[in-house]
Amino acid sequence: MSKIFFGARSALLSALLSALHPPPSIAQPTPPTPSTLHEEAEEAEEAEESLLLDLTAVVSYQGRLDWASDQSALTAMAPRLIELACGAPRAALAALQARLAAEVARAGSVEGRWRAAVARGEAPDLDDYADDLERERVLSAARYAEGRLGECPFWRAPRAALHGVHRDAGRVQLVLETMGSAQLVLSGGDAAVGGAGQGRALGVWGATLGVGLGAGLEVGGASTFPKDERGQRSVKAMWSAGLPLIARWWVGNLRLDTEVALVGRFPDGDLRDALVGYRVAQGVGVSTLRVAGLLPHFMLWAGYESYSGSAPADVVRVGTRVGVSWGGE
Repeated sequence: MSKIFFGARSALLSALLSALHPPPSIAQPTPPTPSTLHEEAEEAEEAEESLLLDLTAVVSYQGRLDWASDQSALTAMAPRLIELACGAPRAALAALQARLAAEVARAGSVEGRWRAAVARGEAPDLDDYADDLERERVLSAARYAEGRLGECPFWRAPRAALHGVHRDAGRVQLVLETMGSAQLVLSGGDAAVGGAGQGRALGVWGATLGVGLGAGLEVGGASTFPKDERGQRSVKAMWSAGLPLIARWWVGNLRLDTEVALVGRFPDGDLRDALVGYRVAQGVGVSTLRVAGLLPHFMLWAGYESYSGSAPADVVRVGTRVGVSWGGE
């Protein structure tokens, strides 16, 4: 009987203690919401595409320099390939290799197709295989980089939000450039040729992998070589300034800049005689690879300017733009 009593008392005490001091609850993981899953999918897709664009830029640049053999080219590219692979999500690197391998398999080996053409007595042109050959080289570069992941320094960890290195995406950049051109000036029924040049500073935001938006300031000068009454030419120089707005588009390795600007010219440096107008322009060019945070570029451009004021004029300009973009990763 006493055993039953003491057993019941122990059970009662245990129940009271459990009620007063319940065991800590184990937090259950919150299931991801549809919006979270969508954001993660977009992030993974952007990381894969960013890695592809960067690897393609490195391979294309090396191809323009020298591609004596696959191994020599991979060795030359090694530092840049390792840098890209170390910062890339491992899932993105694996997904990109699977994607490229499938595309290569569908197209067939360039070497195999080349040898088959030769066997048929044809004279194949390597340019006809350029896109497929570049795809194979990018795949080789990705595999090579994955094999060197063990060399990544401890401070260079994979980033989930990967925007790339050799583009504008995901960063605000300071662009410093010179802009020079020849010009044809039509004013008062007369035409004069000359030149113009500006120094420019712009802030450019990489809105997406293929689009950037920027605004800035330019200052410089312009000159023409008009004829006087005796038919002799002289130099007529003036200061110039402008407030450009640009939209930057990437198409493969090409960079396209569409521009509108508020512009002014100041004959004899007199603000009272200022000519005020606008410019519309289009530029096309290329960038090299980013070095120490700097991304150099070279562009050809053409534009039209219209001025009103003391001497209204229409100006057609054709020239070059050379500069660098600086911004963090």
